[in-house]
Amino acid sequence: WLRTGARRNSWVFADLYSYPECDPVLLLPSIRDWRTSKKWVVAQRELVKPQPRLVVHQHNCSPGMGAILLKQLLEWEPQLHAKGCKLFLITTLRSPASWAESMIFYRRIPHARVHAFIAASSDYQLKYLLHGSCGLEMGQSQ
Repeated sequence: WLRTGARRNSWVFADLYSYPECDPVLLLPSIRDWRTSKKWVVAQRELVKPQPRLVVHQHNCSPGMGAILLKQLLEWEPQLHAKGCKLFLITTLRSPASWAESMIFYRRIPHARVHAFIAASSDYQLKYLLHGSCGLEMGQSQ
């Protein structure tokens, strides 16, 4: 619905979500390499306009918001402010129970392993938000 809403209101939609085949550049930990992603070039083109209108969707196979993306966005905030624009950061997370149910189904976790899976995935959405797909596997604590 973000893509549809952006298009309907003449906003550019930069989709950093690229499942099932991740853009290999998005998986690299260096922000310099990340900036060369074809998907991010869409965002950069919009940001140089006098009054950019941009929605960025960060999901699977993208740098973590806390580890990489937030620093980049905050560097642009003064430039956007100088153009009379505002930077809005909006985060939507699933309820933990809904997320766990979805992951159990998606990863085909056998009933006998559900308890261990849930225990190993504590705070997974928080870790994912901070670190993204870069090196964070299910059950690995960071």
